[in-house]
Amino acid sequence: MRKISLALSLLLSLCPITESNAQKKTNKRAVVKTAAKTQRANASEPTKQTSGINVKMFESMVPSTAKLMFIDSVVVDKKDFLQKIPLNKESGRITYFNSFFNANKEVNTTVYVNEFNNRSYYAEGDSTQSSIYTIDKLGNKWSIPVKISELTTDYQNPDYPFLCSDGVTLFFGAKGPKSMGGYDIFMTRYNGDDGTWYEPENYGLPYNSTANDYLLAIDDYDQLGWLVTDRRQEEGKVCIYTFVPTSPRQNFDSDDLTNKQLNSFARILKIED
Repeated sequence: MRKISLALSLLLSLCPITESNAQKKTNKRAVVKTAAKTQRANASEPTKQTSGINVKMFESMVPSTAKLMFIDSVVVDKKDFLQKIPLNKESGRITYFNSFFNANKEVNTTVYVNEFNNRSYYAEGDSTQSSIYTIDKLGNKWSIPVKISELTTDYQNPDYPFLCSDGVTLFFGAKGPKSMGGYDIFMTRYNGDDGTWYEPENYGLPYNSTANDYLLAIDDYDQLGWLVTDRRQEEGKVCIYTFVPTSPRQNFDSDDLTNKQLNSFARILKIED
């Protein structure tokens, strides 16, 4: 009888420990499961329909994702990223409005100047709206600015212009209904026959995302390109991707990729891929 009571007491004393351990294990599984869900959500931009994000546009562009070889990436402060792009002088230069015009504007937009220092494309405006202008240097003086009027209200707050070495292809960043979310990269070409610009086109994936994609610059002389974006970055930071441009543009139609692989390439989840 004494042995039975002793065994029963021992069993009762162990019960709380067993329940406690089970609770700890259950909580641990819940934490791990929650962390895994959070990690998956952070690695994927278009998981939710968020205000200002066009998930349907993103998904429609995935099949035509451009094939690129990314060779490097670096995270820098957004306010300093222009100084981190080692553009060859033959491809021109990019600077800030306040520096180029010796101004003191609150919104410091960007300026592109060609290699001969006789043509410039720049953005000017405020936090609500801006426009892109072009000027030519005649002797020692810059001409009266000409607004690129083809950039209608479909392209809000255009900025970060870059003219390719062909002298007719212009990249710029803009918000608006034709953007997947925040800034997207757009491309237009100059029509020398009538002196106008063609309707800009969204440059697609992987150049664009549901985050802000600010600048695309291509150095045809060194065969390098730079993409500046804040996708998956903390506030005030941007990532500069260095890539090898392909001409003509290629996609993954013949590569027999899975949807998961193609989506990874479209979002540049791993540059080593």
